[in-house]
Amino acid sequence: MSLCVTPLPPDCQKELKRILERISDADLDAAVRTEPAFRTGGFRPGSKRPVLISRLEQIVSGGAVISDSLRKTVAKRSRACTLTGLLEEGTLVDLRHAFAALLGIPVFLVSCLLDARKGVRENAEQWLQNPVTSFTPCDAKQAVEQLRSLFGDLQELMGAASGSETATTSLTVEKWREQRERLELKIKELQNENRRLRLVETRAEQERKKLGETEVELAKQREIASLRESELKAKREESEEYRVELQREIVHREQRVLADVDRRLAREFFGWLSEAREVEQTVRDEGVRDLLARTDAALAKQAEIDRNAGNRMVLRQRLEEVTAKLKAVEDALANAIRQSPVLKEIEGELRKEEERIAGILYPAGQMPLLEERIINRIHTAKEDESNLESLRRLSESLDSFQLVGKESLERIRREYEKRKAALHAVGVPETAPRRKTTLEKALCGDIPAILLLDGHNVLLTLAVRYNPKRGQSMSNTQRRGLLVHDVEKLISATPTLRSWIVFDGAEPTDTNVGDNLRVLFSGGMGEHRADRVLVDSIRFFKTDEPELAVLLVSDDKELCAQVRRLGAETVGVVEFGDYLPSTL
Repeated sequence: MSLCVTPLPPDCQKELKRILERISDADLDAAVRTEPAFRTGGFRPGSKRPVLISRLEQIVSGGAVISDSLRKTVAKRSRACTLTGLLEEGTLVDLRHAFAALLGIPVFLVSCLLDARKGVRENAEQWLQNPVTSFTPCDAKQAVEQLRSLFGDLQELMGAASGSETATTSLTVEKWREQRERLELKIKELQNENRRLRLVETRAEQERKKLGETEVELAKQREIASLRESELKAKREESEEYRVELQREIVHREQRVLADVDRRLAREFFGWLSEAREVEQTVRDEGVRDLLARTDAALAKQAEIDRNAGNRMVLRQRLEEVTAKLKAVEDALANAIRQSPVLKEIEGELRKEEERIAGILYPAGQMPLLEERIINRIHTAKEDESNLESLRRLSESLDSFQLVGKESLERIRREYEKRKAALHAVGVPETAPRRKTTLEKALCGDIPAILLLDGHNVLLTLAVRYNPKRGQSMSNTQRRGLLVHDVEKLISATPTLRSWIVFDGAEPTDTNVGDNLRVLFSGGMGEHRADRVLVDSIRFFKTDEPELAVLLVSDDKELCAQVRRLGAETVGVVEFGDYLPSTL
């Protein structure tokens, strides 16, 4: 890099410029022809000298690499460089204080930087970085004495000690012998120093071999460390994934608790309502017949003619038989001197069976007047489809206007199904029932389920339903309120179905609407915020209980594909809109 990496101080720059000014035109033209740095900028041999000198100064002082030939061309014009180039590197180091005092620090430093030897240039750059500590102040007289003390013997031997008495006297034999002894002594000292340096060199070679072995071992250890670092990086990435997942669960821990509550409520409500379905199947339960004798052929024939009446007749007869047996057993135990353990056990079984059959035959006790009259009307319906259809619409009207309670409505529907089955048995035609979808099963309470709605997607798709009429205005809050009202009305009678409506929102909120409906605002920044909440919630539901039915109402293809991969079902917005209550 140029003369050195360290920037030159102004004094050194001035000395370098003085040297460059002394370069001949021939050397300058040769440098322009051979140096690559002159090829940029349009420089040609024979151009104006000031321009070429300025460019040469930029090259030598700048950051570009200069060639040895250019360094040699510049060094030829420095007398100080010619002098320092004759001395060994160690001698220059020892005599740097004297040379700096006689030549000046800038001149001495520039001469060393122009030297062809790399070691001399490196020493000069170190001195350039710390000139105050690198040079000991001394005057010219001290510098001359130091040089004479080093080269005095050579001067005397050559008879060239100018300005001294020895210059005018001839060299005597005694003096020559004295000088010879001193030189021989110096030669011995130098030979001893040479032997010591050889030993040092031998030890250095041994140390270099050890260093080579150490470098090989170091390379192996670095390779092992690289493998360990790769493994550690993989572990860190895995740990970071777990940390992010844990942080997400911590942030949404309250939402996860509420989600788990909804999931358990759906299961629990389904367990409670499944008892009503068990009642309808009890009459066909063959296990009950183990306690009593089978019915005779006449009752079986009657059951074929009128299944419902026959079944209830059988249950009443069983109830009478069980009650009679229970009374006989209680009487026997009450008057027994020694009670039989077997008879005591049978007493408990008979009492449980009596309570169970009585509960099946008379589940509601005293019915409301409106329920009683509707059920009587169902029982007296004529055997044609118009009567059945009017009765079906009547039950739906009762549900819409909430004229009877949920339990009464369930009993009315059950009696309607029984009557329809009885009429069908005697020849009333009936269309084969269509297989229910998962959404229909969930809305009817046949299965426990979780229903999630992509709120803004539903509002955009059902724009005709939730947009204001012509000439009117409606805020986004009002539109969301209409959707929440429709969903609440749709699922309020089905506690086994727990529903969430998720909207995008800057602030996360969670509000309960009714007993089984929650409205969430996702919070956060950016697009698809509600999508992330929906995906996280569905992943939680399907991970905790894979068999639970989870449905998403959305037309977002990317979101639907993602949740289907998690095991959830998707329902189109238009399809879901068919189940919403009419707006007329």
